[in-house]
Amino acid sequence: MPTNKLWIEHTERAAWESVSALRDKLAQAEQRMARLAPPREGWAALLDELDAAKTRQGLPDGSYAALIRGLLERMTELEARASASLEQRERVQEVQVQSVPARIAWERDSDPALSALDDDDRESSFLRAVSRRARAQGQEAGRTTLDGLLAEIEAKVDVLAESQEPEIPEISVDLAALSLRLEALARRRPRE
Repeated sequence: MPTNKLWIEHTERAAWESVSALRDKLAQAEQRMARLAPPREGWAALLDELDAAKTRQGLPDGSYAALIRGLLERMTELEARASASLEQRERVQEVQVQSVPARIAWERDSDPALSALDDDDRESSFLRAVSRRARAQGQEAGRTTLDGLLAEIEAKVDVLAESQEPEIPEISVDLAALSLRLEALARRRPRE
């Protein structure tokens, strides 16, 4: 029977590739089995942890597979609730941020009593707006560092450089409030 040398080489190469692929699959399966089967002393600790989690989470009795499924479902539910809560918090903060400029603009521009005030009263009104804004910023930011406040001021100055005229009063109140917080933090710093 005549044989073709190229056909024999092709067949041998295909056989070795099949053997290599099977060896890789076998190695992966062995690694997976090793991960699923901790040492004998590891089982007791693992099962104790699962029982404790079952008690803490108030899950019903059943197989450990059912317990793990229940824990995974609980984790998925908590992740979804956390995500929804974070989205809601972001929406509330966005509404609050949008409402502050409107409030200040109303106080300053829409109130005829404020527009009729002399310069001293305008300064007092501006200082009150700055004080309120600084308190609001401080509550939102929590404890801030000097470097963090300086970075916020630099960012606000950059925004000011690109702003249109109607936005400038609002940004100036923000800058003044940040400066007020920076001054207060710098005075407190040597004592700390």
